[in-house]
Amino acid sequence: LDPYGQLVKMLLPRAQAIAIYDRMGLPVWLNDGVDAPELHRLVQEALAKELGPARGDDGFAEAVDRDHSAYVFLLRDADQQLLGAVGIVCRESSQRGTARPFSLVQGLLRPALECLQRELGAQYSIGDLQRSLMVRDRDLELLLGATQDEASGGESTEDFAQLVQGCVDHLGCSVGALLIPDKNIAVCRTGAGTAPRVGADVLTRTHRHLLAWTQLHRQSMTSNRPIEAGPLGPVPYKVLSCPVMHGGQRVLGVLVLFKPLDSPDFDLRQVRIVELLARRVAYILLNAYDPATGLLTRLAFEKRAQALLGQDGALGNHCIIYADIDRLHVLNENLGMHVGDEVIVRVAELIRRQQTPRMLAARIPGDRFALFATDSTIDAAQTIAESLRDSLANLDFVAGPRKVDVSASFGVARVMDGKHPLSHALAAAEIACKAAKDRGRDR
Repeated sequence: LDPYGQLVKMLLPRAQAIAIYDRMGLPVWLNDGVDAPELHRLVQEALAKELGPARGDDGFAEAVDRDHSAYVFLLRDADQQLLGAVGIVCRESSQRGTARPFSLVQGLLRPALECLQRELGAQYSIGDLQRSLMVRDRDLELLLGATQDEASGGESTEDFAQLVQGCVDHLGCSVGALLIPDKNIAVCRTGAGTAPRVGADVLTRTHRHLLAWTQLHRQSMTSNRPIEAGPLGPVPYKVLSCPVMHGGQRVLGVLVLFKPLDSPDFDLRQVRIVELLARRVAYILLNAYDPATGLLTRLAFEKRAQALLGQDGALGNHCIIYADIDRLHVLNENLGMHVGDEVIVRVAELIRRQQTPRMLAARIPGDRFALFATDSTIDAAQTIAESLRDSLANLDFVAGPRKVDVSASFGVARVMDGKHPLSHALAAAEIACKAAKDRGRDR
């Protein structure tokens, strides 16, 4: 800003102190040797008046002492938004002894003030643009992080947790959560300075209310003031809730964020970002889970199993259980395809009920299933398979007037060292399952 200060000095030779201030009252340029506390006080008062309830004018002139006068000029853009101020202390002519009219000095300095006004406006515009670009860059990083490489072994609950944590950190939230009831997915993450138990408490108080509202309205909900959450009263947070939808019709769950009441409101940009992430979650769910049974698809099963294998070098501590429903084609031919489909669903429900948190379960296309048992010996995996076989024998399934016997054959294999340990283990378990069928099924 030095050229503008020098231009003021040239247009007003009697100026002894020249200072240029930004819109917050901070001096951004001072001429050499300036020490005019009275000038600083006048500029601060003028800016405070401008920024307060009463709007100021273009400036004023005021006598500092018998020989000096102070002039304060307020600089605004085309929309009359404050850009800054110029403060000048002039030595007055001994013949005059009083301050020159403000309008006269303003007229003398008009070329410099107009140029300075444009310069400050340009600087603020560039600064606003840089901040906007930084925000957009962070938005893009968040969205790209959610659309990670398909080959990275993602699409697990941990990836959902990272997505929620990214939302919380990027949008300055206290709590974030992803709830998918049908898939038993409940992820809750908190921001810096918020204890996990606080997040759990907020979610406990609000999840039923938010899920019910989302199921009813099937659209995003933003509340920048406390919301009512049933009999527990208002929740002291700003809330942004986005549905996770199946093809724009069925609501699978909800992605919800909570901000402190003293933080900036959720705006349209943030709503759009969270909606995009909710769509990403829906895409992952639809591609990772079999729509009929709710179990993993084979592709998602293999990705997650590979990811678990990558975390642990002890491959022999993991096992594969392979299951194939017996004589399903006979049921389809005699009772109809719908009966066969119902049997597949009932078998999947049984598998899901007996599945532990350390197991992965998938429907291999058709009437076959696979389970990945972590930290399991071959004997322990065989016990799991035998338990599933016994449960199927006790499955009361009725089709019309008749009871249908349901059974399955199982094969168990240990995951061994090799170039493709998971593929080899799946193949070995399938061969063992075929051997069980050859020896009479239901074993």
